[in-house]
Amino acid sequence: MNLTTLRRKYKHEILDIARKCHAENIRIFGSVARGETTKASDIDFLVHMQPGAGFSIGGLQWRLEELLKHKVDVIPDTSLHHLLREKILSEAIPL
Repeated sequence: MNLTTLRRKYKHEILDIARKCHAENIRIFGSVARGETTKASDIDFLVHMQPGAGFSIGGLQWRLEELLKHKVDVIPDTSLHHLLREKILSEAIPL
């Protein structure tokens, strides 16, 4: 799935799911953001989880996979590895 399709077809539903799971500042990174997707590509979401969100990230990932019928990775922006942080933040595109 490419970024244009993701935005046009699913943006409002993704943002609604994110809100219900206490996530905000939804960004796409990785192969989808770079326009380099293959059939094996997953969709990488970078999110900011609101304080006290607890295990909501697991629910967010599950709901996004159900909606998109596609493998999804959801990474909280506070959990970025220091060696990858700059690269991920530089390519992250707001949904």
